[in-house]
Order: sequence, then C-alpha cells, then structure tokens
Amino acid sequence: MLVTVPFVLLLLDYWPLQRFELNTQGPTLRKILRLLIEKAPFFALSAASCVVTFLVQRACGAMTSLEKGPIEVRLANALVAYVRYLGKTLWPSDLAIFYPYARFDLGSWQVIGAALLLLAATAGAVLAHKRRPYLLVGWLWFLGMLVPVIGLVQVGKQSLADRYTYLPHIGLFICVAWGGAAIFGSLKRPRLAAAAATALVLAGCAVITARQLSHWRDARTLFAHAAAVTSHNFVAYAVIGNELAEQGKLTEAIEQCRKSLEISPDYPEAHNTLGNVYSQQGNYDEAVLHYTAAATDRTYADPRNGMANVLVKQGKYAEAEVQSREALQLAPMHLPAMFCLATALHNQAKLDEAADYYRRILALNPNLFTPHRNLGKIMVTQGKPDEAIAELSRALAIQPKDADTHTILGVTLLGKNRTDEAVTQFQEAARLQTTNALANYNLALIHQERKQAREAVERFRLALKAQADWPESLNNLAWILAANPDATVRNGAEAVKLAERACQLTDYKEPLLVGTLAAAYAEAGRFPEAVSAAGKARALALAAGQKEIAQRNQELLELYQAGHAYHEKE
Repeated sequence: MLVTVPFVLLLLDYWPLQRFELNTQGPTLRKILRLLIEKAPFFALSAASCVVTFLVQRACGAMTSLEKGPIEVRLANALVAYVRYLGKTLWPSDLAIFYPYARFDLGSWQVIGAALLLLAATAGAVLAHKRRPYLLVGWLWFLGMLVPVIGLVQVGKQSLADRYTYLPHIGLFICVAWGGAAIFGSLKRPRLAAAAATALVLAGCAVITARQLSHWRDARTLFAHAAAVTSHNFVAYAVIGNELAEQGKLTEAIEQCRKSLEISPDYPEAHNTLGNVYSQQGNYDEAVLHYTAAATDRTYADPRNGMANVLVKQGKYAEAEVQSREALQLAPMHLPAMFCLATALHNQAKLDEAADYYRRILALNPNLFTPHRNLGKIMVTQGKPDEAIAELSRALAIQPKDADTHTILGVTLLGKNRTDEAVTQFQEAARLQTTNALANYNLALIHQERKQAREAVERFRLALKAQADWPESLNNLAWILAANPDATVRNGAEAVKLAERACQLTDYKEPLLVGTLAAAYAEAGRFPEAVSAAGKARALALAAGQKEIAQRNQELLELYQAGHAYHEKE
C-alpha cells in the first residue's frame, strides 16, 4: 500500500503545505513539474515494488487470472467495496477476518448505487475544495490509498479486508478532524461539545472493540464468527473443519468441509482437510480422491504431502518418495513433507539420503523427537554406535517417556560394553512399558551372565508374557530351570514345556535348542528322551559344522546315559 506514498505527498503539497495552486498559469505548471521531479525517487521505488509484488504474487499463484475474474467483475466489486469500507468505518459492525468475494454485475443496483455515492462524495469534495481543502485531500487520500488493494488486481479470495483500511482511514480522519473543528467552532461551547462527542465516540469504540476481541480466542471461534456475519463463507467453513480435524472431531470436520465445498466445489483447503480426515480414519481411497482434487492447485504443497503420508501408511515407499519430492519443490521448507520423504527413504534403505533429510529437519527445528530417534536408528544400522547414542540421547531429552527409544539406546550401549548404562535404559523401558519384551529379555541376559538366576527367571517370564513364542526367551529360561546349580530354582517339568515349545517353533533344527531340551528331559528324569535329544543335537551340530557344540552334546549324552542330569557349577 505504501506505493501510493508519492501521490499522498502531492496531496499534502496541495494542502496543508499549499505548495501549488490549481490554475493554468506558467509559473504554477513549472512548480508542479518541480514537485513531481522532487518525488521521482519515491515514484521509482513504488514502480519497483509494484513489479516485484506482481511477479511474486503471480509466481505463488495468489493472483486471480482475468479468465476467472473479468475486469468488469473486478470493477463492480471495487465500487461496492469502497462503499462497504466507508460503512464499516462509520458503523463498525459485522467485522470478519475474511469476506468472501462477491461477483457483482455492473448493472446491479448495488454497483450503480455505490458508483453514484462515490461520484457524489467526490463532486462534493471538489466543489468545496476552496473553502474546505481538507475534504478533497482526505477523500482522495482514502480513495487513492485503497487502489492497490481494492481488487482491480485481484490477489487472494477476499472481496475486502479490514486490515486494508488502516492507512486509508487517515484520509477520512483528516476530514473528520478538520471538519469537526469547523462544526464545533461555530458552537457556544466548542471545547465542551467536542469533548462530549469524543468521549461518546471513544466509549462506543471501546464497547465494540471488546466485543470484537472476544471472537479472537482461537481460530475456530474467530472463523465461526466470520461465518455468522457473512454469507457463503467457504473459507471460514474450511478453517473450522481443519480445526475440528486437529481436535479429533472428525465427523464434525467432514460436515464443515462439505459446507465449504457446497459453496466453492474446487476449494483446495477443504479438499485437503477431508483428505487428512479420511487418512486418519484409514479410508485411504477416499483420502486420495480429495488430495487429488486439492492438488489441482499447482502451488499447494499440502495435498502432495498428504498423498505421500497415505502411501507411507500403505507401504508404497517409492511412490511416497515421488509425492514428497513434488511437495518440496513447491515448498522447500515444508517440514512434514521433508519428514515424509525421510521416512520413505529410510524404509527403502536409502540411509544416507534419509539421514541427510532428518538432519535438515533438525537444523530447522532441533526439538523434534522422531527425527532424532530415527537418525539414531540409522546410525545403529550403519554401525556408528557413538553417533547413535548421541542422537538417541537427544531424542530422550525431548521425550523421556518413550520406552522403545530407551530400549534401542540400551542395546546400543550394550554393544559398546557399557553394561551398567544399558541396564539403566532397559529398566526404564520396562518401567514405562511392562510388556516391553526386548528390554526384559536383555535384562534377563545380563542377570543370567551375572549368575543372578532368580532375577533372570523373572525377566524371562516378563519377556515371554509380552511375546509368548520367542524361541530365544523360551530356550534360555528352560536352560536355567533345567541346569541351574540352585535346586530351588530348577523345575524340570516346566523346563521341558518351554524347551519343547522352542524346538517346535524352530522345527527341531537348532542344535542349541535341542540340546537344552535334552537337559530339560534329564532334569525331569526322562533320561531315554534326554539321550535321544542329545544325540539329535550332536548330529545337527555336526551337520552345521559346529564341532564344539557337537562335542559338548556328546559329553552330555554320556552323562544322561549314566542317569545323571547336568547342573552348572556354582
């Protein structure tokens, strides 16, 4: 709007500075030319600003083409908008954050009435310019400053906007201030009358302001008010729908978006919100339909990102990668699209590129939990435990109650032989999530290695409670119950059940597990079966080239043949 400044300065030259007069004498024309040259730098800046603004708005798709908004429609809307601005200045009611565009016909009574009113006001100001020059200056200030935003060059979907009146209002208030001074000056007690009038106006404005501010509690309240005081406000319905969707009120969100689309069937934001809602509901086909409709706006990145998210949920990672890249071409700083692309790359094992995008996300916002965690996972996979530990620790600093991340960090620390630190992580994971099988399993292994049989048994039982058919947990618990040196810990019958289940799950093809079954049979006093199982374990080990395991089972077989169970030494 500041592109109008050089014209405003010329108005001020006319009044109150009185630097030229409107006549045809030579000296006055030279004076006017000098004043124009004086403003040349401002005219140059204004021209440059207009060009840049035009190019940027057109490039980002905010500018309406003449096909969609013919010049006669724009002119009609501009005339009505001027009068509406005047009306809201004098009587500020039914103010809204968004006024939908109205397509008036040049021959409609609203347009003709607005044109006549503007012509009358302009004619009055011109006729009164000698006695009251402030009326002409103030009125032209108002008319002129609104020109860039009156809709002749249509940017956005609004027909008018309250925020556009801030600077043009100065012109109207010039008329009010000097005109009021003239009126009150003719009264007997001008100051008292002026003070009373001012107090009354300010009190009214305070009341209206308080009421208007009450609508600005949140987006839903603000746009609900806009929908109530305007008609066919498809933008308001779409925003309310999006707010409801973010609050998890999906049915109500669908209803509001459909209201928006009834008014404007192609409105991208409403289609995009419906896509988000259906995606949350798992109705992916319907979600894609609405994302596709929203994507007809070739400048809109969100629906591409929405489609990418749906494809990730469907496991179609290559297709998700394509959609995410398209979204980022439109909006290079689009964090959700960046994260979706990183996820798609991660799941395609394109780890270096995925890690690069996670780092880009964290460079923009280092306080995001998931990118730190996923980057840590990539570092684990790439065999970079120190970097993995650093990233996983950062993730837990942001979200300390994530059991899975504690578990991954624990496993990584264990790989670095930092056992005590690993125990702390596994214990926290198990505390946060008692059904965390991996945390309990790793704690059981550590207890088993430290000869803490009872603690190991308890942790193996918790692991199996969460994941009943885990061969390693079944086997290790069976071994403790069969071979522990403490008779109060051993339980041959239970050891047999556990070991048999582990062998069933692996089709009796793992020599280590079959060897544990043999030890369990021996502890249960079932020596013929123990001998048979030990022989099978020996044969499987020899076939697999595991000579040490084969030799060990041969020794145990001889022990079982002698009618003795195997127990570990203290």
